[in-house]
Amino acid sequence: MHFVCVFDSTFICQQTEVLVMASLLCSLQDHSDDINCCALSDRFLASSSGDKSVRVYSCADFSVLLFSPLRANTYGVHCCCFSFCGRFLASCSTDARIIILSTYTGAAVAELEHPARAPVRVCVFSPDSRFVLSGASDGTVAIWDVMSKKMQRSV
Repeated sequence: MHFVCVFDSTFICQQTEVLVMASLLCSLQDHSDDINCCALSDRFLASSSGDKSVRVYSCADFSVLLFSPLRANTYGVHCCCFSFCGRFLASCSTDARIIILSTYTGAAVAELEHPARAPVRVCVFSPDSRFVLSGASDGTVAIWDVMSKKMQRSV
């Protein structure tokens, strides 16, 4: 079974230690392969999986959004992340692509292909949501401009 477990936690600070009390809120069992990453925004929870999908849930009641699952990648999805502005969700995959999706519609707004076609393992938005950084299995990091959909630099 492949689960995403959501916990509610309370932190209790005592003189020399911090106690964490957690209780299970919800267990989501929608993926059919390993779950590789989970991402959280103020409104949504997303999970990416080896089943080539990203699933998006409402944080209010953990219901699946109407446009979920997202199947833009053609191989297992290694990572997903939300932009700080809340408008975008990025996913990256063995297919060497970073897909940027609208959190309003689920539609792809950009498809960025790693220059060496290496599997992309991680992605993250810059704090101003203008750029996406991606790390690939060949050891390179690429910086992408979200609006122009162009790679700015690769190191």
